[in-house]
Amino acid sequence: MVKAMHVPLTILILSWIGLNSDAQDTIDVNKLLAASSADATGIKVADALNISKQILVSSDGAYSFQFYPSYGNSSQRLLVILSTLYNKTIVWMANRDNPVSPNATLAILQNPSLTLTLRDADGTVVWSPPVTNISEIVMNTTGNLYIVAGSSGDPQWQSFDDPSDTFVPGQRLRTNHTAVASRAWNVWQSGHYTLKAEPGGAVLYASFDYQQTMVPYQVLNYIFTDSSLNSSLHSPCNHTAILYYEDASGVGLEQEAALTPECLQQPDVNTTHGISFATRISGDGYRFLRLMPNGDISTFFISNTSKGLELDNDLFVGFFGSSCRLPSFCGVNGLCSNPGNCNCPQLFQQIDPSDATQGCKLQTPLNCSIFMQHQFLQVPGADYFANDYLAPRTTVQNPEDCTKLCLQNCSCTAAFHNNNTGACHLYDQVQTIQFGSSPQVNAFLRVASLPTGPGAGSGGSVSKKVVIGVSVGAVSVVIILVGVAAWMAIKLAKATDDAESDLEEEAFLEGLPGLPPRFTYAELEKATEGFSKVLGSGASGAVYEGYVDSRLAADKSGHDKAKQQRPGRVAVKKLTISPYSNIATASKKQFRAEVATLGNVNHVNLIQLKGFCAEGVHRMLIYEFAENGSLDKWIFPKNNTDSVADSAATVLPWDVRYRIAIDTARGLAFLHEECRDKVVHLDVKPQNILLDSSFRAKLADFGLSKLLERERETLQQSVMAMRGTPGYMAPEWFHSLPITDKSDVFSYGMVLLELVGGRKNLNTTAEDSEEWYFPAMAVKHARRGRIRDAVDVRLVEQAHKQVQGEYSDEALIKMERLINIAFWCIQGDSTVRPSMTTIVLMLEEYLQVPNPPLDTTYVLHARPIPATASATGVRQSVGVEGERHNTSTTASSNSSVRLLSGSYAADVNSVLSAR
Repeated sequence: MVKAMHVPLTILILSWIGLNSDAQDTIDVNKLLAASSADATGIKVADALNISKQILVSSDGAYSFQFYPSYGNSSQRLLVILSTLYNKTIVWMANRDNPVSPNATLAILQNPSLTLTLRDADGTVVWSPPVTNISEIVMNTTGNLYIVAGSSGDPQWQSFDDPSDTFVPGQRLRTNHTAVASRAWNVWQSGHYTLKAEPGGAVLYASFDYQQTMVPYQVLNYIFTDSSLNSSLHSPCNHTAILYYEDASGVGLEQEAALTPECLQQPDVNTTHGISFATRISGDGYRFLRLMPNGDISTFFISNTSKGLELDNDLFVGFFGSSCRLPSFCGVNGLCSNPGNCNCPQLFQQIDPSDATQGCKLQTPLNCSIFMQHQFLQVPGADYFANDYLAPRTTVQNPEDCTKLCLQNCSCTAAFHNNNTGACHLYDQVQTIQFGSSPQVNAFLRVASLPTGPGAGSGGSVSKKVVIGVSVGAVSVVIILVGVAAWMAIKLAKATDDAESDLEEEAFLEGLPGLPPRFTYAELEKATEGFSKVLGSGASGAVYEGYVDSRLAADKSGHDKAKQQRPGRVAVKKLTISPYSNIATASKKQFRAEVATLGNVNHVNLIQLKGFCAEGVHRMLIYEFAENGSLDKWIFPKNNTDSVADSAATVLPWDVRYRIAIDTARGLAFLHEECRDKVVHLDVKPQNILLDSSFRAKLADFGLSKLLERERETLQQSVMAMRGTPGYMAPEWFHSLPITDKSDVFSYGMVLLELVGGRKNLNTTAEDSEEWYFPAMAVKHARRGRIRDAVDVRLVEQAHKQVQGEYSDEALIKMERLINIAFWCIQGDSTVRPSMTTIVLMLEEYLQVPNPPLDTTYVLHARPIPATASATGVRQSVGVEGERHNTSTTASSNSSVRLLSGSYAADVNSVLSAR
């Protein structure tokens, strides 16, 4: 007799959704039981994605419970997502560290007791909330997913109590609950940082691969005047402290129960309420808080009326005023000076020469076979985040005793000694060192050997004869000098003033952090062989190839360290400066201060500033060299030796173009939103996008417009100088509207169109008027549903050879994504354009790209006037120095173009025909 098989009943959630035309916010399990069959096998992820992307949707449509693909592969995660018109934001993850295959199942199992279970394809249970006898599953309008058991109606489990890395307004982090940061924006696995609610507040912990335990790096106590870890772990108030996030008030701490008498005795306990940083951006929209991959706590705002995802506030910069408190802001062994400037200690070098935040490594690696011969490099006034919360290894009066302990173990690479308390902390590895934060603390970094130099002579007494001889000689010299000075007083008055000014400036420069190496004009003339090899030129100056060698003469300031770090092959930009500007005095200091600012802007997608020259009337900037030149030489076919785009073998394939788009967007996003002072580029174009040996894009000339503007402000403060290149400039330049970072977004959109189309946006030599303005042509193709017609014809030919004449699905998706993002960028209303951060998230497929409103795309209503503009009138143009000038235009035979506001024309009938 064959035994009967007892198969647990699995209820298809998908089948229940299929019974309804609209997505539901609640699953009624009783109705689901009646609608399901005994042999059902569960929801397959692939089915859920193909048939119904959303398992549950809140009644207002904002929040959904659904499967979502992992970044870069086909594995799936079960998520709660906040969806707006322009953004998708993950607010909760069920299986963040265990993504499942497309053949996994999500089901309610009737046997043994109605449980919600996510199983992978091999049957492994990946996630199952601890609730039995489920009666309802609800996705509510606050973003909370909860499960009801039985007939009580009360949630037995909710996502709000089990956060991932994100909080929405109304959500609380209760005592002993944690949130864990992701490893990166698009790498959702648990990262290095944890936020935990403790009895007396909240504590941020760091955990790195070489550590066995989590180390606190910031304590947020309810009693703000007491920042000790002990008060957080053992609160004098009670054991119900919670961290909250509210829509209007922002982030704060509160006690859920009544305060104890011991708590009430604490100073300011009724007024401080612990940490609190409020909402800064007002308006209608959605907000969320996130524990960031770098350990910061940031709040974000998504407007209902615009496309951007905006950073609202953050804990370490917005509240504490410095990023240096973050454990790894400058990477391993990196020195961080407020508010967030990264450098390497002496005898160390950057791990990534193009990104100072990646940390530092020893120039000479340590050899543990001779570890007792190692020495220690002292970094005065340098502290470490863990010193505030970890017990010292020992307490010693002299720092030498502290370093001796470290020397005995080769794995010990850093020692910190507090001169006031004697505390000695030893570490096998350190992350970011806080430079200048604690004068009483000194860091000692283990090195192979310390440099030796002159000046270490034998001691001894000096004879009286020598002293008398030197004194008499000195007095004689002084008398002679006084006589000469009196005789030449009038003649040298101006020179004396200049010398004092130079001394004052040198003192100013010595205290200026981040100043890159200075070069003399003679050094750069030699390095460029008399400025003989021109790499390119523009309105701001010419660029020359050069080789800067460490054997060149030392910097006049004596910066030996800077001299050692000088690069090899470089690009030297010789700025064009107005001969009428007074650049020999005040503006020199301003120029160098700006150079110091740019020298501290380090990002892998920004050309790094390696040095500068400010000598007499000369202003030069020294940049890292990009082996493959500028983007325009690779995408614009030309019949000249500078272009490589004509050769079929050198056509940039889709994956390279797409990566260039992402790299450029990342560089702009960093300038706009991650620098201490926002930098607006003002001249985004292919000529300013440089390609290294691996064809990774690096944005050049960022901040240069600001430098030039400072120079020219000494001429005429009332002049509003125009910046940029015709064909890429945003419409606000021509309508007296504010110039913001969204002006860069417009230019970036125009570059995207050229990147996709492989041709310049403006081609006034074309015989067919429909061909001369490519953006309008691309919009026309999109309106006709033939967006591929806007693609570079050489890519079409390349595709025919590679995939039998058809684009791959991935290439087609990337093509459409780039073009649609470009259309969003070139909207006439700057507030509708997305931020560069949002663009990066779209390009990286973290956010969906909705269909752009083509009818409001700026190119439908205006286009740049070619050099042969028609009609007679007055228009604004850009002069040699960039200022606006009124110039007269003469009529031509091109009657299809007429002048409107500024240098834009609105008659595009010859460009856009009816659909």
